[in-house]
Amino acid sequence: MPLPGFHKKALQASAFFIAFLLSAPLFALCSSTYYDETVTITRVHDGDTVTLADGRKIRLIGINSPELARDGRATEPFAIKARNYLRHFAAQTRRWHVRWGPQRRDQYGRWLGHVFIGDKNLNAEMLRSGMASVISIPPNLWAQDCYRQQEHQARRAAKGIWGSHGIKIWQADDLPRSLRGFQFIRGTVQKVLPTRKSIWLKISPHFSVRIAHEDIPYFGRQRLYNLVNKRLEVRGWLSFYRGRLQLRIRQPAAMQILN
Repeated sequence: MPLPGFHKKALQASAFFIAFLLSAPLFALCSSTYYDETVTITRVHDGDTVTLADGRKIRLIGINSPELARDGRATEPFAIKARNYLRHFAAQTRRWHVRWGPQRRDQYGRWLGHVFIGDKNLNAEMLRSGMASVISIPPNLWAQDCYRQQEHQARRAAKGIWGSHGIKIWQADDLPRSLRGFQFIRGTVQKVLPTRKSIWLKISPHFSVRIAHEDIPYFGRQRLYNLVNKRLEVRGWLSFYRGRLQLRIRQPAAMQILN
């Protein structure tokens, strides 16, 4: 849902845009007018990461697939299916096209790109099939409206991770203090707390959502203050800091207002 404060005309425009997305061909919507490079895939690690023949590793932009077992954590639901689904495309052809993001590498040294076979966007295909969820991280925001629509359709149809045996959506009051990794969490905003570097949405005594100052323009400062008493679903990587679980969100797409 949009944040409070949008005008009627903006809502009408959004409704028209969504209707357009629903009526248009899925892959055509997420296709690119150009590619930066054609690469050779040698290994599919999981549903959002591949290795190239030259040793580079690509992390698919705009999506997050369930994690395989590592660092003492169990394999998440649909992680193996997501990896195998992406491997299915690598079995068709090892030659993929790539459109790199404005930020080409992440903090782990992985290259960040949208990958294609012909004009088929594989990032979008992972979302459409319910094998991944959307995650928006500036400045790599190309095709995010289209990607969100693929997820919306998969979620509505209860495909893959959105089915009864897929991801767990946590209630903020029930979060284990040991919980980490990419999570979906629901709760009601109790307070909005500004600090020197961030705005914090306090959702429970032991869980808050952080919006760093550089990301506030994407949300609108007043709209964040208007979230008090709103019930949200947020998504992102959960961490523990100073005795509290926290989750940073970078874009409004990571936050859905439920009431």
